[in-house]
Amino acid sequence: MPSRLLTVYLFVVILISGVWIGTPAVFPLTWIAALAVGAATLMLTFSLPSPPGAPVRANPRDGLLAIVASAPCFFYLAATWREEFPYLGDQCPHNAYALEAYAFWWPWGWIAAVTAMAFVAWRTRRIENSSVPLISLAIVVAIGLMLPQPLSFAGRYPGTLHFFSVPLRAVMHLTSPLNVERLMNTLAIPAWLLLLRPLIVRRHVDITAMTIAALLFWQKDNVYYFTSGYLEPWAIVLLLTAAEHIVRFGEEAVWRPLLLLGFAAMVKEQLILSLPIVAAVYFPFRGNRRAQLEHLLVTTVAGTPFVLFWRVREVFKTWGVASPVPGQALRAAHFALFRERIGLQFGPALPLVIAALALLLVFAVRRRAFTALLFIGVADFVVMYFAKILQPWAGYPRLNLVPLAMGAVALGYAAELLAERNRAAGAMIAVTAVALNCIGLAPTIHDAFRPSSARNFIEHFDAPVFFPIRETLAEAERKGFIAPQSRIDVFTNGKHIFQFFWAGPLEDQYPDLAARYHLRSASFTGVPSRCRCTDPSIAHLAVFIRFTNLGANIPQRTATEAEANQCAAEILRTCTRTMRVTNEGVTVGILGEKTLAP
Repeated sequence: MPSRLLTVYLFVVILISGVWIGTPAVFPLTWIAALAVGAATLMLTFSLPSPPGAPVRANPRDGLLAIVASAPCFFYLAATWREEFPYLGDQCPHNAYALEAYAFWWPWGWIAAVTAMAFVAWRTRRIENSSVPLISLAIVVAIGLMLPQPLSFAGRYPGTLHFFSVPLRAVMHLTSPLNVERLMNTLAIPAWLLLLRPLIVRRHVDITAMTIAALLFWQKDNVYYFTSGYLEPWAIVLLLTAAEHIVRFGEEAVWRPLLLLGFAAMVKEQLILSLPIVAAVYFPFRGNRRAQLEHLLVTTVAGTPFVLFWRVREVFKTWGVASPVPGQALRAAHFALFRERIGLQFGPALPLVIAALALLLVFAVRRRAFTALLFIGVADFVVMYFAKILQPWAGYPRLNLVPLAMGAVALGYAAELLAERNRAAGAMIAVTAVALNCIGLAPTIHDAFRPSSARNFIEHFDAPVFFPIRETLAEAERKGFIAPQSRIDVFTNGKHIFQFFWAGPLEDQYPDLAARYHLRSASFTGVPSRCRCTDPSIAHLAVFIRFTNLGANIPQRTATEAEANQCAAEILRTCTRTMRVTNEGVTVGILGEKTLAP
């Protein structure tokens, strides 16, 4: 393939990530450097080699195996489709960023972007040395210069995934906006098996893929993440594709995994750690100067969009929070928390996970590809374990995804080698992974059919929390307490767990309810007297945190529940009519209103 594709890549990734919005005036020198990289891709023309073989096309057998691989995630997604909104986790800001992205892109911005990408691809296909991609990138920079400021959906985190969710959000009329991102993330698994692997790795769904899926996608915490609004799922499947590419093809066409990793970093920023590792491991030290220059150019192109994101991120959130703090991370208490969370995550499957990581180490001694995967896993682990901001989340399963994915690739490769001698023995590795993961997965699936509050604190000691807002309002209207267009104040006291918590704006989390009622979010933390009924025109809904799972014994429970009881007492004392809501015998909410005297 001609190297002009690098210019196209640069244009497309920068465009859809949104890093250009309002930023050229903020850091003009960085943008000049980015355009210079684009110009270099036109001046230095060369051939991008293709790996051996040809892409394959997914067949019905692949489709059936993909269903098996992704079954827990799709089943869990369906079971929790109408769940309450998950508060006190990062899903709330990701939901807000997705809505902001939709407001920016849809419809004309998104249509214009797709049209521009199609035109650039068509023009470049017709004229090998076309400068259209670079000119188009310059136009994007000029447009960004005219916009007033960067937007948080592309600055706090990469905005790439939101671009792809825009048309889905336009056609799906949902009670929960977060379900768009949840569905997108669940689709990452079949997309990996039926699109990315056949096209890039040139493999059907085989024993390797099923073993990887069994270890990763049948693990209870990962089932939750791949049905969440987080950004990791698509970044992980891109990482898996790049990792398997270098395992299969080594240094052949290494530009492909480099670009994949650069793209993955624009989905979830931590994946940038993998790019310099693969670039260094496969640097053509024995090649001529031309080959070395070409390798450096591909790496630079892959990393340029992230450099732009790195600069815009500084506008919203300092990178200093990720700085290492060895003094805290190396404490015995920190390691004890890490060990506890790892044990809770994997349970009986932990020996298999350790075996997968051991295989990664063994293969790394023998093959350069696995050396790169080992370094990727170690680098990600070290950064996450020592980062200042992540100290309270030691062992948090979402922070273990990259090392686990690298171990899964090693385990899948071992299963394939074993299957070459004995097919049944190779398949038993995947079956064992499923069986061991199901010990923890079965209760998780069971809990999906319980009230949403039964799944409080399944993610960590501080998240998620499901408040019975939809449940209470539906029951209150059925019983005649409220009617459409009623004014309702929703009170929470989550600030004991997170000091800046606020359950709003409710129109973002519950747009259908906000359209049906006049909702206002408020906090009664420290002031339970706010729960009193004073205005007959406003109903008061106080929703309480149910402490279960990892939150059952957290220190904040005593004060939070005591204050919730005070709030409930105020409602019962001052409201004329009240309605209590319980989940499995636990009071999770109370609605009250003050009626006018006859």
